[in-house]
Amino acid sequence: MQKIILLFSTFFLWSFFLSGVVYAGLRPLTKIEAVDALQDKTFLAHSLKEQYNYRIYYSRDGLFTLYYPTSTTTAVIDYGKWSVDDKGKYCLHRKIHKHKFADCGRIYQAGNTLYLYNKGELKVTLEFLSNGNHLKQK
Repeated sequence: MQKIILLFSTFFLWSFFLSGVVYAGLRPLTKIEAVDALQDKTFLAHSLKEQYNYRIYYSRDGLFTLYYPTSTTTAVIDYGKWSVDDKGKYCLHRKIHKHKFADCGRIYQAGNTLYLYNKGELKVTLEFLSNGNHLKQK
């Protein structure tokens, strides 16, 4: 009986630690699903690492626009390219001061929210706002 309890508790702890990597009920999107979920849509994004919110629009031609509202009337806007490869790997490519950056990972979905994971760690959540480019609307 003690071996069964120990086995069950070990399984429970293992499941608990794995659930922190990718939440239960989420599955990675295929290339077709990811492109369909992103293109020509505006999202409210939350970066877990930097702890800030922004809006992002993914255009049909593979470009994205980020809009960071600030406390003043000005906003920081960033541009770049987005892609999803045949294995479903999602990447944002941008250039800042002559330096090229690529943020890549897998996309998971639950309802109207997308979850962007990189190396098993949740990096960004994307909450669907609307079809089309609606970056500056509140």
